[in-house]
Amino acid sequence: MNRLKNANLLSVIICAIIIIALTSCHNSYPTQLVQADSLLLCGDYDQVDSLLADYDRNPSSNKSSRMYRQLVGMGRLFVDEELTDSNFSVVDSLCRYYDHSSTPDEYAKSLCFLGEIYRTMGDFPSALDNFLKGIKIAKENESSRVSCWLYKEIGDVYFDQSMLAECTSYYRNYYNIAVSNRDTLRMALASFRMGRVYTTYNKVDSIIYYYQKAINLAQYTAHPENIVPYAQGSLCYIYIQTEEFDKAKEQISRDSLYDFNWAYWHLGQNHTDSAIYYFEKLQDRYGLPVHEEAYRYLAQLEESRGNISKALSYYRALPAIEDSIAAQSRVEETERVNAQFNVNLFKQERDDLAFQNHISNILLGTILVIVVLVAFIVFYAWRFYQQKKNAEILLERRLRREKERQHRQSINQIEENKQKIASLEQQLAEAVRRNDTAAADRIKLDTELLASENQNLEIRQQRRNLAQKEFHESELYAHIKRRDCEQDFHLSEAEWELLAQYIDNIHDDFTNRLLRLCNMSEMELRVCYLIKIDVPPIAISTLVCRNKNAISMLRKRLYEKITHQEGNAKQLDDFIKHF
Repeated sequence: MNRLKNANLLSVIICAIIIIALTSCHNSYPTQLVQADSLLLCGDYDQVDSLLADYDRNPSSNKSSRMYRQLVGMGRLFVDEELTDSNFSVVDSLCRYYDHSSTPDEYAKSLCFLGEIYRTMGDFPSALDNFLKGIKIAKENESSRVSCWLYKEIGDVYFDQSMLAECTSYYRNYYNIAVSNRDTLRMALASFRMGRVYTTYNKVDSIIYYYQKAINLAQYTAHPENIVPYAQGSLCYIYIQTEEFDKAKEQISRDSLYDFNWAYWHLGQNHTDSAIYYFEKLQDRYGLPVHEEAYRYLAQLEESRGNISKALSYYRALPAIEDSIAAQSRVEETERVNAQFNVNLFKQERDDLAFQNHISNILLGTILVIVVLVAFIVFYAWRFYQQKKNAEILLERRLRREKERQHRQSINQIEENKQKIASLEQQLAEAVRRNDTAAADRIKLDTELLASENQNLEIRQQRRNLAQKEFHESELYAHIKRRDCEQDFHLSEAEWELLAQYIDNIHDDFTNRLLRLCNMSEMELRVCYLIKIDVPPIAISTLVCRNKNAISMLRKRLYEKITHQEGNAKQLDDFIKHF
């Protein structure tokens, strides 16, 4: 007994440590709920009710706290064995919520509660499925107290189906975990359940051992009255069966709670009057199955006393009780089917809603992708337009600078020639003054040559400007600039020849002057033409049907071929543009 007291004290200390630990681990939950949850696992239900009432006076509004409050509330119903199909929607929502959270302990509890609802409905496969999922999560999370709950529930499922070998192993695990947790309450409950199992096996010694153990352990729990009377009643019934009436009497008192046991105790010893007294009392307290059994024994006892009329009244009442039992069974079956239908209907509505949400999310995602894609296309088109516009502006600036350079060069040459002409005119005047006819004639010819050269320069400049204008206004130039970035755009042979003519007209026999530097293939010439009119490299690769890397290598080799020096593609571009 001292050991049990020490164990009980140690259990209280461990519960306190668990409360502190869980409080620190659940910073997102209100303290009252965390403490209530911990005490629920420890079995201090009065304190749980007090904490929940305290919390409900000023509840938190955030979702995690609201869901946690529902979880603890369902746990309170669970330990009182009051979970029904009416709680299915709440427990199902808890399972779905905690399935997607990072709190496996809460998810395991939710599965435990959902399994208990299925068990009360008689849907044992669904109950077992949820319990097994929960036990797997609880083991992975090393949550021994939740595992304790689940082992008990799985054992109950097997016991309800008379699968005694399976339920025994789970009840033993239930008991062993309770021992490791110093949980006296669940040690007592596990012992009581083992007593029930061995009652079915009809192993008297084991039955007596486990029920007596449950009674002894229950004395050290907060509410022994929840276990002791039922264990004593069961133990009394066993002693009556073995005709150990003195031992049976030791287990029960004169409390009306034990009327059932007293009835059989007197019946076993042929105390007819006392047995009749207690069997008659049973009619006011128990359900129809007990009434049927009581009426049967009352009829037999009255018959043994010679009270035939009263015995017959009990016999006549038996069919009505049997009909009531059958009707009650049908009602229970109807209620069970109705509960199952309601659960299935709720699940169907839930799945339909989830499917609609899924479709909505897909539709929303598709719209979002389309919007992003359209925005990307618009942005790319705008950027391409801007790049093309900037390239055109840059080309226009280059052409303008080139024209200005050529114009300045011509003007400089003309000015230089004018200065020479002025000098020659002075020399001519000096020669005339000296009467040097030959020198005067030579100077006149030199002056005429310089004047003619100035005239040619002006004409050539005008011709170049007109040729450039003609090219820039030509259909070929517009055709190239409009489609130079299209993948399938190419020039015909006639268009290549026309392009060469335009370039030769603008740049003074460009082709022949270029070929005098080195021999070139038709491909190399065409690349030079396109560089000369400022076509970008990527468009060049399209127009000559080569990839960009090949064009880059060709330009690099051509530069080295022309200049006999190492270089790169850009150096060739600069060379051709200024050639």
